[in-house]
Amino acid sequence: MKQNVHEVQNTETKNVRKKSTVLLYQALIALIPLLYLYSVWNELPEQVPLHYNANMEADRMGSKTAFLYLIIFMFLISVACSAVILFLNKIDPKKRRSEKTETKVSWILSVFMVFVSSLVIYTTVNYVKGNDTGFFVKGIESLLAVFFILIGNFMGNIRPNHFLGVRTPWTLEDEDNWKETHRLTSKIWFFGGLIMLVFVLILPKNMATHIVWFVIPLAVIPVGYSYYLFRQKQKNVQ
Repeated sequence: MKQNVHEVQNTETKNVRKKSTVLLYQALIALIPLLYLYSVWNELPEQVPLHYNANMEADRMGSKTAFLYLIIFMFLISVACSAVILFLNKIDPKKRRSEKTETKVSWILSVFMVFVSSLVIYTTVNYVKGNDTGFFVKGIESLLAVFFILIGNFMGNIRPNHFLGVRTPWTLEDEDNWKETHRLTSKIWFFGGLIMLVFVLILPKNMATHIVWFVIPLAVIPVGYSYYLFRQKQKNVQ
């Protein structure tokens, strides 16, 4: 019995070390936008855009130091989210394991944040130089579409937990509800992401700005479906 407990502890220690190494690599990769910003720092004026309107016109300016803080904040968010995903089994009361899937999702999120942060910097540099920045909307929406495609591949493999997936009162209380909801989510996110990507690529820039609204049904449908399953189960019990 003691030997089994010791083996379990050794396995847990190895898992923690492995995940810590993954998190370290992800943190190093997340530094890429900051290094990029450092390389173009002298090209930026003292006042840079901090926010753009739908026409990609700067509607709020600030110091480039404030812009640096924004990129640092995005870096911290990326690392924090990866840490939660990688170590959620330690803090989640359900203690469910889907470690391979969680690791893949954390990598997708890390790389996604690197591309988003880099695109923000690239757009800012080009804006202050007077270059066309209309590609920003298409770039962000293309990244978002690819994000849904990739995450959709793994949604069906995520086991019940309180931090990752479609976490509604009905999925968290019923494992069958969780499984069915995530199977559907996997399909609609994958194919929905593909449809988004196609429209983003073929539509002109002024129309592509509206594609982001496609995210709403991708988010709402899984929630509605989990409630539908809950109601169906209640009817069957009655």
